[in-house]
Amino acid sequence: MKLLISADYVKQFSGVSASVDNDLIRPVIDLAQRLHILPILGGGLYDKLIDDHPTWAGDYSTLMTTYVQPCLLQWTLAEGVADWNTRIEGAAVGSRQSENMTANTSVADVEDRHRKRARNLSVYLIDHLCRDNNLYPEYGKEGAVSGLIPPMTSHAYLTGGLTIGRRNRGYELKRWQYDRKR
Repeated sequence: MKLLISADYVKQFSGVSASVDNDLIRPVIDLAQRLHILPILGGGLYDKLIDDHPTWAGDYSTLMTTYVQPCLLQWTLAEGVADWNTRIEGAAVGSRQSENMTANTSVADVEDRHRKRARNLSVYLIDHLCRDNNLYPEYGKEGAVSGLIPPMTSHAYLTGGLTIGRRNRGYELKRWQYDRKR
């Protein structure tokens, strides 16, 4: 599978250390791409971006560099932080420790921070695609490889049982967070 960002891109544009093995990062990029980016783009546009990789031009280049790649980066970080911090060996699961690092925050806190960023960037991506869908004729069409995966064409973005609408996104999110803490 072609990846829309590389492990080096993840290291360059995030706090991921250069010492993290690329073989640990690539499967997480693939997972984030399939779980989060493919449903947003839909089969047709997703296949077009994969086929043209990495020589996107014009509006497609803008779509990739401004919206898709930053969004995919944050989803990769949200999905990968826990994986990169744990090791499964035999029947045991444990956390990786570094001699020169002190844990000052929990893995869950870091994961949540990246998940919030990823959700916001996903909303921006969906808004862009809905507003400027005439720039991407493949948007909403069936993909040759990915099949009929309809894109998220509404301004609502489902996040863990919460539909965040365009108008009162902030209120709904605050209310949902308040209810979750109770």
